[in-house]
Amino acid sequence: MDNVERSDTAAGPSHSRTRNRFDRMEWAGAFGDLGTLIPFVVAYVSVFRMDPLGVLFAFGVAMVVCGAFYKTPFPVQPMKVIGAVATTQAAQTIVITPAAVSAAGLVTGLVWLVLGLTGAADRVARLVSRPVVVGIILGLGMGFMLEGIKMLDGAQTLCVCSLPCSTTEIASWAGQPGAVTGWGAVPPLEAGGMMEVAAGLQTAPEALASAQSFWSSLGLKPAVVADGTGLVRARIVCALVNEAATALMEGVASAADIDTAMKLGTNYPRGPLEWGDLIGLDVVLGVMRGLHEDFGEDRYRPCPLLVRYVQAGRLGRKAGRGFFEYATGG
Repeated sequence: MDNVERSDTAAGPSHSRTRNRFDRMEWAGAFGDLGTLIPFVVAYVSVFRMDPLGVLFAFGVAMVVCGAFYKTPFPVQPMKVIGAVATTQAAQTIVITPAAVSAAGLVTGLVWLVLGLTGAADRVARLVSRPVVVGIILGLGMGFMLEGIKMLDGAQTLCVCSLPCSTTEIASWAGQPGAVTGWGAVPPLEAGGMMEVAAGLQTAPEALASAQSFWSSLGLKPAVVADGTGLVRARIVCALVNEAATALMEGVASAADIDTAMKLGTNYPRGPLEWGDLIGLDVVLGVMRGLHEDFGEDRYRPCPLLVRYVQAGRLGRKAGRGFFEYATGG
């Protein structure tokens, strides 16, 4: 915790007394920690085939006991490090097993238990200055960044979103352009659905084949399409949303009436404005800007109303408001 009070008495040296403060910052930090911890737990379950019930139950019990006994949140930072090392090494070798992960967790827990019960943690904290701690954290961060760069540099296939620009353009920024493949999807994306896959001019055939295998492993049917901004579905759907926004701006009809006309008159699964809210108006705008830059045609010029909505933060369902209003964001 970051709020430690010190009280001095005449009988002896100063000592620290920790008082927990659960304000909005603590809640934000707790959810932020969960946001990084949960992906590692998912990685444990998927990479090592560990029992999800056992992993999640153990984490839950540990958090409850830690909060009840120590009156402080569960220290997840060591778990993040263990998770990162375990999952990255498992992607390269089979050295780390579920037993090794469990053993690492037990050893780490015992170390922290000893440090807490003996008071050694307080003594170490007094001996280690803040610049040293900051330096260690910075070093770890830089180390993880370098490892990530090395992994990307050695990647055989890199799948990138080709909605705002072409796969060829994205590959031109990469150190290994032959490994870059593009993909594109329009919500809702469901298991058994289709994923568009594109090869840039630099893409190697084996990278394209690897990308197809990857999307198939996720339960999606890859369809190879020509490279270009928005690929196929996003290009057509976003252009439709843009035209519907123009009709709304010009007062042709209300948002609800435009969507009703398109659903009943053309048998679309949803109206274009509702569809735009589902995709995200910022995504739609990005696709339209990319298409207009590529082709320079007025039919791809972003609607001024769409631009203003994005500027105002009215991004659709995820923001709780777009062309329509929603009870909650997302």
